[in-house]
Amino acid sequence: MKTYLTTSRGFNPFHIDGKIVNSLNFYKDGKVLASCRWFGNYNNYRSIEFDFEVKKALRLNLGRKDAFYMLSDEKSAFGREYKVYIYADLVGLEDCGRTDYYNTWYQTSTRQTFTVRLHGERWKYEKAEPSAETNWQDFRRVAVMGDYVEKFDSNYIFTDTPEKKRCDVLAARIKEKTNVELSCFQVHDILEHFSIKEKK
Repeated sequence: MKTYLTTSRGFNPFHIDGKIVNSLNFYKDGKVLASCRWFGNYNNYRSIEFDFEVKKALRLNLGRKDAFYMLSDEKSAFGREYKVYIYADLVGLEDCGRTDYYNTWYQTSTRQTFTVRLHGERWKYEKAEPSAETNWQDFRRVAVMGDYVEKFDSNYIFTDTPEKKRCDVLAARIKEKTNVELSCFQVHDILEHFSIKEKK
């Protein structure tokens, strides 16, 4: 039996059996390997068709080798949401390695990239004829059915830099000595303009 994930116009999350999907979780050997809410910035797909059944489950069991969905324990403004769990081999999940995500003075981060094989209607932008009124080139979005290898990022790791830790310590010391509460960002801004030394 096939299962379909669909989207609504102007509302990015997937739906399964009319229920909002909170996340897609790809698992194997008793643990979740990767998760995402949808593919791309605004969801690359109008619908995805799986050639296997995604069954409803009442409890989490990552020892199985199929696909299932269950109620999420996370709160949402949109009401009840559900988590979908898919055995990694069913969609050919592949790990493409870990790379830098972004680095700032206060934080470094990396992310893991994965690919999955999907069949569905993927959005594609096509050039449309210029408007007779404005003569501007326009684009239209059409959903093209096909087989796709979709890349997505997961497993973000954020690490505070030594400078961030230093500013946190200074902010705590300033509050302790003066009862003035500053954030680490404010302390960093001050240190960029002034040479400050703590008195013993």
